[in-house]
Amino acid sequence: EYTKVLVDAKKDRYSFDAYYVEGSYFLIGKGKRYKASTSTLGSLKLKSEGALELALRYSYIDLNDKGLTGLNPALGGSQIDYNYGLNWYFNKNLKFMLNYTIGEPKTKDYDGLLQLVQARVLFAF
Repeated sequence: EYTKVLVDAKKDRYSFDAYYVEGSYFLIGKGKRYKASTSTLGSLKLKSEGALELALRYSYIDLNDKGLTGLNPALGGSQIDYNYGLNWYFNKNLKFMLNYTIGEPKTKDYDGLLQLVQARVLFAF
């Protein structure tokens, strides 16, 4: 997915870009089938042990334009993220998610590495 945002400020007009690419593969289970007629994903095909999905995502955002180059951490800069996810669908109503993200933000004052671990439980009723 690609996004371009145009911002009309009082004194100028700015343009910012962002995109991401993601994919997943089911290690256990049959995954979700794509329905071209409705442009949606179908229901998940679970085995007795549930389904296990490995997910990857690469994303990039560029907030530099016309002097906004990260001079102020709240203005400008860019960032690349690498996200690795493991999702276990216990049944149709319960999903456990674990994500590890490596972020590489770049501003005038910071050019380092961020690491984030997230765990979530989703209960649908």
